[in-house]
Amino acid sequence: MDSFETTIYSAILISGAIIGIIILYFAITIIRNHRRHFRMLSQNFLAEMELLEKERTRIARDLHDELGPRLSVTQIHIHAAEGANEKDSQHLKKAGENISELAQRFGAIAKNLTPKILAAKGLRTALQEFLEQYNNTGFTKPEFSYQVNSVLTAEASLHIYRIIQELVHNAMKHSGAATVNIQVKERKGKLYLYYRDDGIGFDVKDPLKEVNGLGLSSMKNRVVMLNGKMSCESQVGKGTEYFFEIPIKKIL
Repeated sequence: MDSFETTIYSAILISGAIIGIIILYFAITIIRNHRRHFRMLSQNFLAEMELLEKERTRIARDLHDELGPRLSVTQIHIHAAEGANEKDSQHLKKAGENISELAQRFGAIAKNLTPKILAAKGLRTALQEFLEQYNNTGFTKPEFSYQVNSVLTAEASLHIYRIIQELVHNAMKHSGAATVNIQVKERKGKLYLYYRDDGIGFDVKDPLKEVNGLGLSSMKNRVVMLNGKMSCESQVGKGTEYFFEIPIKKIL
């Protein structure tokens, strides 16, 4: 190899090295920007979730502190009404029963808005108590299985609670489901959440029937906050299944 060939060979090596360095630089920059973008999204999701929980707490407090006492006082006045004829007494009795039922409903709504039992007794008990509400609603009580030994953080427990809450509410209100099956399991460092109902289902390929269309966009955000994965399978007339995979180490 003469000096001219050596010069060309060296120039090619130097050019290749420079191109490689440039490509590496851009690759690193893209990765950094992607990570920065992901962190910003996570922060935005977290801020949105915190704002949502604060608003839930405020509404629950208003229900408990404002409407609850007013309903109780109204019920006392109804019971205290004397001298009414038989027809009016029947109306007053019915009104008292309605107010009592409203007070119970407001209490249940306030409890769902701010599940304090999560901090007191943990995720399993909070979910059991939430699902217990559907015993006398005309629907079959949701089948529930919980096999998790790890103690999850309060934030992770709240996210998982809200995901299941959203799924069940949607099943009862929109899908026409009569039965719901929910399983929460811990296996090999991961938390798995499985949900199935026998509702009307939907076409997952139809963009108009996407998760956002069902009012479950916040559920997606919660899955992102948990660094998890979510999949959905559904067919018209054959119910809906959701499957979640969440790394345990991220939520301890």
